[in-house]
Amino acid sequence: MSYLAIQELHQECHYPIRKLAAIAHVSFQGYYRWRNYTDTPNDKLNRELVMAITELNTIHKGNLGTRRMTLYINKEYKWGQPINHKRIRRLMRMNDFKANDFA
Repeated sequence: MSYLAIQELHQECHYPIRKLAAIAHVSFQGYYRWRNYTDTPNDKLNRELVMAITELNTIHKGNLGTRRMTLYINKEYKWGQPINHKRIRRLMRMNDFKANDFA
C-alpha cells in the first residue's frame, strides 16, 4: 500500500509528506485520513462476526450457507441487534466462505 510506504519513507528519511504523496499519485489529505483512521463500531462488529462465522463454519464443516449461517449467528450469539442476512453474505464472500456443494 502506498500510504504505508509514504509513512516509512517519511519516518526513516524525513522526506516531506506532500512530495511523497505526489510521487505515489495519492493526495496528502488521503494519507492523513488513513493515518488518523479509527475503527467504527461497525468495523468492530464485522470483525467479531467474521470470527463467529469462522467458528460456525468449522463446527459445521462448511455446510452452512448464508441463510442458515444467519439463523445460527442470531440464535447463538447476542449482538444487541439482529444481524441481516445480506451482511452475513457480504462478510462470507469477503472471507471466501461458501457452503459445500453436494451435487
